[in-house]
Amino acid sequence: MITSFDFEPNAIMALLHHTGSVISGSMALVSLFPGDNLIAFRPQDIDFYVPLDMKTRAESFFLTSTAYRPIINKKRYYNKYIAEVIFMRHGNKTINIIVSSGANSLNPIFHFHSTAVMNFISSTGVFSAYPSLTFVHRNLVNPEYLKNNRVIQPVEYCMTKYRERGFENGQNLSQWDDICTHKCGEDMFCPRTTRTVSDSGSFKFKFSSQPWIQSGQPDSDVYSHWGPTVWRLGGPACSDVKGGNEGFVVDCKEKDPL
Repeated sequence: MITSFDFEPNAIMALLHHTGSVISGSMALVSLFPGDNLIAFRPQDIDFYVPLDMKTRAESFFLTSTAYRPIINKKRYYNKYIAEVIFMRHGNKTINIIVSSGANSLNPIFHFHSTAVMNFISSTGVFSAYPSLTFVHRNLVNPEYLKNNRVIQPVEYCMTKYRERGFENGQNLSQWDDICTHKCGEDMFCPRTTRTVSDSGSFKFKFSSQPWIQSGQPDSDVYSHWGPTVWRLGGPACSDVKGGNEGFVVDCKEKDPL
């Protein structure tokens, strides 16, 4: 898929490795369903999520090593962890360099509007935060984007888009009979459960070959560049449990506090 954007794959993966960046959005989602007709669309753009202090390096790479050039785009990203978006185009293909508000490229991903897009491709593999939902084409709305039990206006289009791609959208786990009764705040697919990128609730597929990493170079990417990322979607209780909790995303530079 990367080659369809006139990129040299090893060069892109090397960029991800050296900058702690990731590819997310539709491109990452499609990589989880090779050959699946339910989401057989082909993305016309790629979202690169870049740490704040790597913005200049990433932008320079695309300007000097590819045919992509900056364009003006009024598209808005409703995500408080995004500092800036740089749009570039080559032919009918577009790339979006999405700059994180901090030193961790993953923070914006866990603030996305819904679980179906909480996935990424790093230099060492593919990651999905909520595989038990995503792999059965279920998409849970991030409680952050609900108001009075309705999806807020700016993200309604996004939810419609993923419904058209074969996903069943949900505002609460209670709408799915097989998982409505679960350990709220404990089961990994529950929005009230605190998660980390290294926990057992995620799907991780490691590339068997990584030629973009030079011999003798440490086998590292976003998992070790910036420390573990911890998040919780939060929201009201899923069923009979009283109360709710707030969502958050934080990167821990020293150690995983959990």
